[in-house]
Amino acid sequence: MIRLNVKLIAAATLVIGIIGFATLQNSQNTQSAAKIETPSSSAPRSSIPGVLAENVYLEDGMQIIEVRAKGGYKPLLTSAKSTLPTILRMVTNDTFDCSSSVIIPVLQLRKRLPLSGSTDIRLPTIPENTQFTVYCGMGMYSFNLQFVG
Repeated sequence: MIRLNVKLIAAATLVIGIIGFATLQNSQNTQSAAKIETPSSSAPRSSIPGVLAENVYLEDGMQIIEVRAKGGYKPLLTSAKSTLPTILRMVTNDTFDCSSSVIIPVLQLRKRLPLSGSTDIRLPTIPENTQFTVYCGMGMYSFNLQFVG
């Protein structure tokens, strides 16, 4: 009886090891195949006077706020220029968690993001000195957008 249990444990360990190795190989293949798609633009990125955030730039006359979503959001706080036409660009890369969905309660907006790629969300004109929070689908993760003059 003991000899049978030892053989079963050895066989189970071998199977678990093979499954673990196959999962690891598949994960590495998936990661190397994943690419972040960013829209090609004829206009180069340019900085916005008075805005120091590295993730905020002008593209084709639009203010772009770029936020990465995976296990939360980065950056957690972004300052942008008020009264400019603005796009919130959400960038995902193998994002499986609840940060793959964004909710902006103050704008009554909810958006599901793709597994990998970028999603542009056009924001209405935001008045000066306005700050609001963007949440994930479960309310677990969040980031803040601050609009200054």
